[in-house]
Amino acid sequence: MTTTPPLSPQRFERVEAHVRALVESGALPHAQWLAARDGEVLHRFTMGRARADGTPLREDAVFRIASMTKAVTAFLFLMLWEEGRVGLHDPLTSVLPELADLRVYDGGKFAPFATRAATRQPVMLDLLLHTAGFSHGFQQNHPVDQAYWTAGVDNFKAVKTADGIVAALAGLPLLHDPGTAFTYSIATDLIGIIIERLTGRPLDQLFAERIFRPLGMTDTGLVLRDDQADRFTDAWAEHPRRGHYVYDTALDGLWSRPLTFASGGGGLLSTTADYHRFCRMLLGEGALDGVRLLKPETMAMMVRNHLPDGQSIGAMAQGMFAGDSCRAIGQGLGIAVTLPGGQGARPAGEMHWTGLFSTFYSVVPSERLILIFMTQLLPLKQDDLPDALYRILMG
Repeated sequence: MTTTPPLSPQRFERVEAHVRALVESGALPHAQWLAARDGEVLHRFTMGRARADGTPLREDAVFRIASMTKAVTAFLFLMLWEEGRVGLHDPLTSVLPELADLRVYDGGKFAPFATRAATRQPVMLDLLLHTAGFSHGFQQNHPVDQAYWTAGVDNFKAVKTADGIVAALAGLPLLHDPGTAFTYSIATDLIGIIIERLTGRPLDQLFAERIFRPLGMTDTGLVLRDDQADRFTDAWAEHPRRGHYVYDTALDGLWSRPLTFASGGGGLLSTTADYHRFCRMLLGEGALDGVRLLKPETMAMMVRNHLPDGQSIGAMAQGMFAGDSCRAIGQGLGIAVTLPGGQGARPAGEMHWTGLFSTFYSVVPSERLILIFMTQLLPLKQDDLPDALYRILMG
């Protein structure tokens, strides 16, 4: 039973008009949108240029979905958890012994930093909740972030390997004691590395065999295929002085090169249609079209807020996501959840995440509703775009 006003054609027209204005003004290079209820598409549109040469965006365009990858990686981890191959409270060192005796930042502007002993070492659950104390270099909120960037830990354009990332993290301090704060981080990349070490299999193969092929997600993967090349988009970045410029090209960009590191935190390419199938599986409590990948009780655990004492991300976050922007957002296992009281027009129980290239998805069980938005623009339009579209559609 739905609780919001009917999703009238007029509301969808206003969403489309809002996005068209952004594309026509040059604020966005292009956009693709899909709204669906119980698998039935209610509204969709595709507009703008896929590439700097003016090539129009196709309906079957392939996008870099960045952190929308995180839900897929967490889902695969929970499949291994169901099989008894890993525990939520297992120490990271049970799989990543290089990270023994991680210490906590205690001062200094440049490495080597002053450090102190941690109150405890991080466990697997900390990775899923972003409470381990790791960070992301691109945030540039802390001296340790710069050390991440310099080490190439999470710089898209740095050549890296799984073992190299773990070795680099072993030499860097945590930002805080595990479990005491939320810091958006490289944690999901570590989950991907842990999955590979637990199984002895490459992450891209596991994604394909255990999730993408069973769900019929034929256009999702970590490497661009030859048959997808003509549908792949350029990605733009926004600079205060330079304006928009091409950050990564479709023809010879990062995803066209040999894979040296399988990023479980942000490496996937996908289409709107494919990611809709993944969202339908989330809405189906772990099953789609007769194929069950997780038990309903595991899915219920995945989409419950696990932050200590029921806190929100906004209350616990350091740096990015701190404060009012996430005052009613909790953290499930690899997925954000809207808490009772809502976030603007966003209903309680919504599952969602945004990607660094300004993509986002939303799954609303109470409405049986799925929303997916794709574009390719850095930096992340973290709150502005999703919240604006929600206000138009649901407000």
